[in-house]
Amino acid sequence: MLNIPNKKEIENLKFEKTRLEIKISKLEKEVESLRKANKIQEDLLKDWEKSYKESLFEINKLKKELKEYNPKLKPRSKKISKADIKKIKNLHQLNEYTYREISQITKWSLCTVSKVINGFYD
Repeated sequence: MLNIPNKKEIENLKFEKTRLEIKISKLEKEVESLRKANKIQEDLLKDWEKSYKESLFEINKLKKELKEYNPKLKPRSKKISKADIKKIKNLHQLNEYTYREISQITKWSLCTVSKVINGFYD
């Protein structure tokens, strides 16, 4: 027969074995859960990369179409002079003209007249 200290050691070792098996099982479940989450993240990343590449392709396609449509297309370069700004402000201060009337008098757009009056060009 085994002596008592050996029985106690054996019981302790069995208990420790069971405890470690439970811990291993929990860790395996956690690893599996993390693998699933990682797979979801990888799928999302692939979808995003695909969408990003498609967007870049579409942007380049539209840029090419724009160049083909009108290669000389450029934004307006007309700048408002200080004299025109002063004229618009003076007309507005008279309180006799609407923005639209000032626009017609000065030949500047309604938007530009509004910007001048609201201090955009100050």
